[in-house]
Amino acid sequence: MKKILMWGIMTVSMAGCMKSRNMSSAAVPDEVVASFNQRYPYAADVHWGMDKGLYEAKFKEPGTAPKDVLYRFDGTLMEVK
Repeated sequence: MKKILMWGIMTVSMAGCMKSRNMSSAAVPDEVVASFNQRYPYAADVHWGMDKGLYEAKFKEPGTAPKDVLYRFDGTLMEVK
């Protein structure tokens, strides 16, 4: 029974670590924000978070579907979803 309980706790803890965490734009490094603003100057409704150690921006642009992008701490774009 203890093994099952420990397995459940570990699984929930790991899932929480992998999930995106919301953060204010003030907590995002300037390099990341500058790179994002240069690439997506018309982005609206931007929400920042962390995903797997990368900075994630979820946003909308006029006439397009919502996007998610992932950046490294130095402003390097890693992925567009």
